[in-house]
Amino acid sequence: APSHPELLDWLTGEFLANGWSFKKLHRLILTSEAYRQSSLVQPTELTNQADPANKLLWRMNPLRLDAEQTRDTLLMLSGELKDQVSGPSVDASEPVRSIFTRKRRNSPDEFLTRFDAAPGFFSLAKRETTTTALQSLVMINGEWPLQRARMMATRVLKERNGDEKAAAAEAIRLAYSRPGTKEEVEGALKFLKHQQGVISKDKPVEAAPEVTNPVVDAPPLFNKHFLSSSKAVLFRQGTTFEKLRVAGAPESPEFTVEAVVNVDSVFADSSVRTIISRWNGDPATKGWSLGLTGKASKHKPNHLVFEITGDDFQGALVREVLPSTVFIPDHTPYYVAAVVSNRPVEGKNFGGSVTFHTLNLADPKAKLVSVTVPHGIGSGYVNAERKLIIGGRDTTDKHLWSGAMASVMITNGLLDAPQLVASKPMNAPERLFELNADTLVDTYKPTFSWEKSSGVPTNRSRSSPKLEALADLFHTLINSNEFFYLP
Repeated sequence: APSHPELLDWLTGEFLANGWSFKKLHRLILTSEAYRQSSLVQPTELTNQADPANKLLWRMNPLRLDAEQTRDTLLMLSGELKDQVSGPSVDASEPVRSIFTRKRRNSPDEFLTRFDAAPGFFSLAKRETTTTALQSLVMINGEWPLQRARMMATRVLKERNGDEKAAAAEAIRLAYSRPGTKEEVEGALKFLKHQQGVISKDKPVEAAPEVTNPVVDAPPLFNKHFLSSSKAVLFRQGTTFEKLRVAGAPESPEFTVEAVVNVDSVFADSSVRTIISRWNGDPATKGWSLGLTGKASKHKPNHLVFEITGDDFQGALVREVLPSTVFIPDHTPYYVAAVVSNRPVEGKNFGGSVTFHTLNLADPKAKLVSVTVPHGIGSGYVNAERKLIIGGRDTTDKHLWSGAMASVMITNGLLDAPQLVASKPMNAPERLFELNADTLVDTYKPTFSWEKSSGVPTNRSRSSPKLEALADLFHTLINSNEFFYLP
């Protein structure tokens, strides 16, 4: 039974008197004194005796931010939220309000799902409110909240001209929507100074050498091989020349990627040195990427690998990592190719395959090595929302290439081994695009354009201790109860 039946009758009368306007009814409820009560009221002996369970609503029950509110609030605090009020739905990786993000029943956004976003399996979905360990793990260890905290720190330091005390006070005000007390601001300032000391003690990573011109002579790197041009392009992390964005991209689910590369070194962890990709690295986002595995990879280090995320036979979003058996050592010129097919291999009813081709350009007697790896993804991996990137991935500063490339090309369709550029075909197929270092200076605009990684670097060695300490403070604040629960 309702606790206040007379109030419901009165609200019904107001609803009818105002022309059945839900907007006016919502405004009436949301601006009422009853709805705007605080949950921080301390119970008295009288209230404990009369209504300990708060059935009569003499105070507000604690309410946690729902999934969409949490996501939108973090984007707003970081200054990234786009002021979009209409338009088509977009991927959840875009910084727009959650109401504009695309809803996929079989592949929902991980962050929203963890915080009880309504599932898309029912016509009338029920939204639960839970408190789980996974929510804490996502907020503390998840890359997305960490990036938002860094962007918040970047924004506040810029607005407060580097003043640490003002930045600490502003951090509390933004996270809690109220001014911080004197004790809170002093505590935050002590935290900042302590964290700066801890971060400063970390062993600094040697900075990448500055590159003023990415185009260099190719012969010292590629042994004057016929596959190499006279020039090569250097990709260096931490410089202006980190990755190249390509204006044209394959729309067909069947295409062939070819490249002539020389890697300086692979990552010490399991990260991938990306040769070319049309993906942001998020398993919840469709796309593909070709690169070399890191030293800690479970698929063996320095191996050519193709990552693909798309729809399986049930329409569910899945990610597969397709490792080749080809070892590509550091400082060794190689021709690599990946022929991507969505045709099922023999014995399979669904999925496709990737055929790897490699040639060691340092060995005059080397032969073309070919390996075919099947996968269970039938469609969806060609994502129009993602940019085609050479030397990295879209909208992320991870998985960057380090080394040289003499050429990169993509062809729509499946090329057999005799049609590959390494086989010196008599009638070479028309390429969708070809990046050749010899002509890069004259032709890379507008087809090719250099990009420096977006966002704040995740590597502390590339950020100031002041910025990282403030990011840690923000990260602490957005993991507190006062941020998550309405007062």
